[in-house]
Amino acid sequence: MEDFNIKEVDFYNLDIDKYVDWLLDRYKIFATIWELPYLDDIIINLHYRNYILHSHYLTTRGERLPEKFEKMFERKIKHFESQTEKYKLLKHELIFFESVEFEKEKGITKKYGFFSKKELENIKIDIYWLRFWLEKQRESNYNDLIDQINERKKATPLKDHAFYQKELSNLLQEFEFKYLPEILDGKFIYNLDNDTNSFAFALEIDKIRVAVYLSEMIKGETIHHPLTKPLKWKGQINTFVTLFIELQRKEAGMLDGTNENIKRLLLNNFVDSEGNKFSKAYIDDIFKPMKGKTDAKAIENLKPFLSYLTENSPEP
Repeated sequence: MEDFNIKEVDFYNLDIDKYVDWLLDRYKIFATIWELPYLDDIIINLHYRNYILHSHYLTTRGERLPEKFEKMFERKIKHFESQTEKYKLLKHELIFFESVEFEKEKGITKKYGFFSKKELENIKIDIYWLRFWLEKQRESNYNDLIDQINERKKATPLKDHAFYQKELSNLLQEFEFKYLPEILDGKFIYNLDNDTNSFAFALEIDKIRVAVYLSEMIKGETIHHPLTKPLKWKGQINTFVTLFIELQRKEAGMLDGTNENIKRLLLNNFVDSEGNKFSKAYIDDIFKPMKGKTDAKAIENLKPFLSYLTENSPEP
């Protein structure tokens, strides 16, 4: 894009994980779109069986099909029709995939737009590598990049604010953001169904995450001054972070603040037993809703303390 200026991108307000989750969900639909003809066959078969059974009852008994059977067919048909809904619009977008092959025949109308039933059944959008890089390896490369930044930070004479600004400036100059313009416009990116493209895309996503991290650190240093000397937490970090999450819950009502404010408080004011700053990626992971089960042990360990705080808190 000629008009795209990377320096004008507001990374601080960019929720890249939201976009990645949306993209992955659509790719998962594309990966199973070959099932559409089979689902249609099931629906046709159900309609046919329903018709035959109706006819049988009318000719042999002179009455309509019992309501329980009618509703059974209705439920099954609706179920399979709902399964096909997600494919209806996406099937027309298959032509944008370089890996998809089909015969272009003038004047011939095919059942599925550009595709015959057989052609659609043979389409296989491979998302193994895309899921591998974006799900299984979601944080590994990002964490490595953050660790490299932290190592450079130890040696720099620059103050934090200037250091993070310099890091962000270098990143934007040195890395070519090929997919970012489309991401910012909320567009779907095709042809990530191979190892080469999916890796390049995942690498750019990690670079974007780093840019978001640096922007947060710059903004955090600007609007929030941490303690002169960070406090050292010598226990388990997940237990410590979980404590803040539990205090923030509505049931406890002990801590009033947003997730982002609490994260910045932890990142800016605490270090681990080795004197290292907490990992932002690790803290983000603990804050995820699904993490509740994983941190059940941490919550169990905190129960006596939380109970004490709740019971001894002053009346409002």
